Amino acid sequence: MKTKFGTVEFFGFLGLAIWALVVLLRPLHISDNSIFMFFLGILPNLGAPWGLTMFLKWFVQFFKKSYSYKIHLAICALVFILVLTSEIVFDIFFGSSFDCADMVVTLLGQLTIFTVPIIKKYQSIL
Repeated sequence: MKTKFGTVEFFGFLGLAIWALVVLLRPLHISDNSIFMFFLGILPNLGAPWGLTMFLKWFVQFFKKSYSYKIHLAICALVFILVLTSEIVFDIFFGSSFDCADMVVTLLGQLTIFTVPIIKKYQSIL
């Protein structure tokens, strides 16, 4: 499998770095600032879906030569549905609350990782 380092890979590695940084910073309790803690709470919902989108892209490319925007849209939608399912499962079975801010950040992240490659492609044509 030979894949070029494109926009999805950039966002994927950035997302994994964000997720890892948050996992390392949370136990340190660096600040009691509520805004800082809010961002530490929502950033994994941006980073992890970007990483998962990148890995699913690689998985599809491993088995299929062509990778279209329809497939990319399906992957982005699947990742969003998986995150939504995770929030619901944790709400029902583990007693944690359903966090709308997490879902909004995930949706914005998936819209970003879907639209930026399309915008980049059409800017290069113009």
